[in-house]
Amino acid sequence: MDRVANAAKRAGSHATHHLQKAVTAAKEQGYFEPICTQRHLSVRHYTFDIFQYCGDIVHVLALVLCLAVILRESGTSGISFKTHILYFIVFTARFSNIFFCDQSIYLVLYKVLLWSVTLKIVLLLYIFGASVDEKDTVSLPAALFIIIVMTLVFGVYSLEDHGLFVEILWIFSTYLESISMLPQYIYCYRDVENKCPLVSSYVFAMGGYQMVFGVSWGHHFIFRPYDLDVSSMISGFLGIVFFCDYLAFRVLGVSMLVQVCISVDDTIKEAEEAAWSLVAGQPLQGEFAEFADSVTPNVIGHREEIEMAMAAPVEYHRSVKMNIRLCKACSVSSELRRFLMSLQPASYLRINKYTSPGFIQSNQTCSDCAPGTYMSYANATVNLTFSIGCRPCLAGWYSGAAASVCTVCPAGRWSWASAPSCTECAPGSYSLEGMRDCITCAPGYFAASYGFSECVACDAGRFSESYRGSSSCTMCPTGQWSQSGSVRCAACISGSYLDENQTCSVCPAGTASIQGATNCTSCPPGARSDAGAKECEPCSPGRFVTQPHEVCQNCPGGTFSSLGSTSCDVCPFGHSSLPVSESCIPCPAGRFVLDIAAPCAACAPGRFSAGRTDSCTPCAAGEYSDEAAGRCARCPAGTASSTSSGSCSQCPAGTASEEGSPTCNSCAPGSISQAGAEKCTPCTAGSYALFADEPCVTCAAGTSSARGAAECTPCQAGYVSSAGAPECLPCQPGTFTTDLQHCRTCPAGTWSSIAASSCEACPPGSRSDAGWGACQICPPGTHMQRPDEQCQTCPAGTYSHAGAIVCDICEAGTFSSAASNSCTTCPAGRYSNDTAPECTDCSRGRFSPERADGCAPCPAGTISADASGSCSRCPDGTFSGIGASVCNDCPAGTFILSPDQTCSTCAPGRYSSTASTGCHSCIPGTFTPDAALSCGSCPAGTWSGMEATTCTRCLPGEYSDEGAALCLPCPAGTYIEEPNETCMDCPAGTWSSSSSVACSDCLPGRFRNSSGLGCESCPPGTQSGVAADVCELCSAGRYSRSSSSTCDLCPAGFASEPGSGACDVCPPGKFSLAESPSCSICPAGTKSMGEAGMCTACPLGKVSPANAGRCRLCPAGRFAPSPDGDCMECPAGTWSIARSAQCTDCPEGRWSHPGSRDCAACPPGTYILEGNATCQPCPHRYWSFESSAECEPLGSGAWSTLRVQHLYDENLRRLSGRSLLNILL
Repeated sequence: MDRVANAAKRAGSHATHHLQKAVTAAKEQGYFEPICTQRHLSVRHYTFDIFQYCGDIVHVLALVLCLAVILRESGTSGISFKTHILYFIVFTARFSNIFFCDQSIYLVLYKVLLWSVTLKIVLLLYIFGASVDEKDTVSLPAALFIIIVMTLVFGVYSLEDHGLFVEILWIFSTYLESISMLPQYIYCYRDVENKCPLVSSYVFAMGGYQMVFGVSWGHHFIFRPYDLDVSSMISGFLGIVFFCDYLAFRVLGVSMLVQVCISVDDTIKEAEEAAWSLVAGQPLQGEFAEFADSVTPNVIGHREEIEMAMAAPVEYHRSVKMNIRLCKACSVSSELRRFLMSLQPASYLRINKYTSPGFIQSNQTCSDCAPGTYMSYANATVNLTFSIGCRPCLAGWYSGAAASVCTVCPAGRWSWASAPSCTECAPGSYSLEGMRDCITCAPGYFAASYGFSECVACDAGRFSESYRGSSSCTMCPTGQWSQSGSVRCAACISGSYLDENQTCSVCPAGTASIQGATNCTSCPPGARSDAGAKECEPCSPGRFVTQPHEVCQNCPGGTFSSLGSTSCDVCPFGHSSLPVSESCIPCPAGRFVLDIAAPCAACAPGRFSAGRTDSCTPCAAGEYSDEAAGRCARCPAGTASSTSSGSCSQCPAGTASEEGSPTCNSCAPGSISQAGAEKCTPCTAGSYALFADEPCVTCAAGTSSARGAAECTPCQAGYVSSAGAPECLPCQPGTFTTDLQHCRTCPAGTWSSIAASSCEACPPGSRSDAGWGACQICPPGTHMQRPDEQCQTCPAGTYSHAGAIVCDICEAGTFSSAASNSCTTCPAGRYSNDTAPECTDCSRGRFSPERADGCAPCPAGTISADASGSCSRCPDGTFSGIGASVCNDCPAGTFILSPDQTCSTCAPGRYSSTASTGCHSCIPGTFTPDAALSCGSCPAGTWSGMEATTCTRCLPGEYSDEGAALCLPCPAGTYIEEPNETCMDCPAGTWSSSSSVACSDCLPGRFRNSSGLGCESCPPGTQSGVAADVCELCSAGRYSRSSSSTCDLCPAGFASEPGSGACDVCPPGKFSLAESPSCSICPAGTKSMGEAGMCTACPLGKVSPANAGRCRLCPAGRFAPSPDGDCMECPAGTWSIARSAQCTDCPEGRWSHPGSRDCAACPPGTYILEGNATCQPCPHRYWSFESSAECEPLGSGAWSTLRVQHLYDENLRRLSGRSLLNILL
């Protein structure tokens, strides 16, 4: 053997040396230069391409992610082993040019890195069992066959190219790279539940680098068309198409190629299964039946020999390359040999001669079989025509030297193949009869010493969790328990407790417990539970429970209860409720409690209620109400009502009533009213009323009446009035009246003063024209015969004084001219006798007329100075005595007609100044009671006419300024109590009409407007009492409508701000109590609809944030332990349906990601314990079915490697050729 090995080594070294020399010579001669130049691999032809660099970086990143997935807990789930086998072939074929082309150091390092990392990934995947992953279904022979055909058909070659072989490898690798990711994509199509982010990132990176190289070829097409390569473009196009389809499948759930790829893959797989079914002797169906019918009979004849080969451990096949020994004498051995050779690789299953000890044909002798082998052909050498060796004992069997049969290892012992003896199983392991290895005790079992034939289950209260085999069990911690054979201790589930026997007992009804409880907690008052409850449920509002183990009972009508009540409370006064009520509803305004268990009844007309009462109150006299009234309304003005009235009666004509009057009041004399009048209307001035229900009658001419008079008063003498006159007016000076209706003009020669009933004749010496109020005296030098004539001039030789009726003849010694008032003496002021030549000066106070014979004293009313020829008349308004030299003025308040007279006092109502010849009449608005210099102004609140001696007081409701000739009525909005010069504004909250002596209060619900002319209704959201100047805003939580005297309460479910005309409805998510200023936000975990008086708690499995109108249902995969939180994601290893308050643990053998709506089955070869999050691989020498909670030990003749646990005894014995092929590939 050593010589053969040394010879082989020397031959290999020699061949390598010659190959290196041939390559070096070829490179020196430029043999590979064309292909190196064409592929831009030589240093001088290599060009920089940023897209290629980016693609290289993404590719390396993808490989790093792949390594991360594999090394993550030594797992391979989600990774296609066949994809990396194809990539390893791609890189081996493509990177062979590294030996033929002088390339840049970057390309050399990059290729070495890529090839070595890919090889590492392939080895790791093979070690971790990825080669038998059932989801990695693509047939590698079929894929390689397709690529070889494409390489030969679509490749463009020149037989003259020296690098033809390298070029073929390059094109082959290019086409193979286009489908290298296809096994990975089909794996993902079949493994849709795998949501591992790391796996997805790896697949995206692997497909992404192909996308980047696709962009690179687009860049070549635009900027470097001379670099275009058809094979690279086809490869890039296919890679991009496959990756885009995968992206659409993963992101959008839509794929155009998934059905095509899986269908083609399944068809190829069915073809392989049909071929291997022929080996197993199973009937075929479909298109392979005809082939099976022709081959199966020959194969079935050698079934025993095939089964012997199939039953051998796979490790043995691989280590010693066990041969299937077929007798040459068998008639079908050559046919069977050809069939098996066509289906199984020769490197694993060889059919040839065996040369070990045994029968040797050349010398026809026998030798002893070595220990661990046997030979069963005794005394048969004469029939053997070929050499046959000793057969090795199978694993689990042993033999001594020269054995004809192998002995099975007893239970508790094991052996490998060809073993001379059996070995005891170590503590923590066991074996059955005939096993090739000891089986590690499963979790929950132990083996205390060597040689155990089976593991012992841990006692109750103990556990073992090691998968490497336990030699003892561990006591459960305090508060936990376990059944016999448990892998771990667990706390009692919710709704149970750990009793004194250290077992979980169900909590009785009326109690509850959380997970791990050692006793059950009694339900609090108002809550109940069934047996095995994890928590107590409070009775919903409107229900109650007295004992925690009983069911909740409904509250009867007229009672209520809140959440978790032990009894129902009777509705408070003025409230009622229906059965199963959370709260009692207060009777609103206008209704009362007739039956506490029924809705509130409506108040009858004439009655009212303010709400929350058991009876209605009768309306007072002067008020009324409709049915279901919340308050009584005051009867409108002009109506009246008695007690408990449903309506108001209209007042008849001649009566009136104010708002809210219980009776109609008769009108006062001088006032009238129509039916339904608010107040009686007084007759206007100049009219009167005999009956209150009839119209006012106009006063006749010659009479008058004040406002509101019951009769007309005749005018006084000298006064007149027309029909309907409010007062009689005096006739003006110069007029008079006799019929009290018209003033007539006094005729010439007469006069009259104001308010005269007749005219007086002018005194002698005076005159007047028609309508004069006084007579005029004729001046000196004139005279008058009749008072109705004009004054006439005295003729020459005569003279006259003022007011003379005739002219006097001048005495001797005097003379006069026409219209002289005296005779002229010679010289004037001188006197002489009749014979005196000259006149002597008269002394003061004396005079002498013309031709006077002496000086005479000046008569009264005249004066003279020295040497006066005559006496000078005193001025008008003055007087003097006889012989006076000075005139005296008449005092104020007197007058004088002639200076020779005395001063006369002015009549009442007239006045004069100093030295007046007459008195003046006082004008209207003035008066004087006695003689005075002037008339005084009438004080405010009075008036006067012409020549008034006193001032007349204004009528009630009228005013006048000082010196007023008449009184004016006070305007609306003012009043006057006592006549004066100012009307006072009505106080706040009152009003008045014109000529008012007092102001009226504004009624409740009204206020005085800005003009004061009347009262206006209070706007909505305000209220007012009697005599209000402004309306007060309603406080928060109350409201009012127009003309309201009070503000009403907002009921529960409504709210209002200050000054609201209506209550705002609380929107969903909010609530309010009665008389609330605003709606409060419902806290988290509760909800409310519109108009809610309280918030309702969300049921279990639903949540709500604050201010929620409805509870949000937790979707599947989430749960809500409390309604005031968020829907929480179920942790790994649990699941939930929609509207769950807790997550349910996955059953044994199933697992789940966080937030799962159901649990997935653990794949074969893995197990999972209850409550764990992920499936764990079975340990060495263990296997499991799908959805297993524990791993079972492998039986005799079975094998497994780490993470390839589903090849167990029965399956291995029934393996078809297809399964064996999958193992070998």
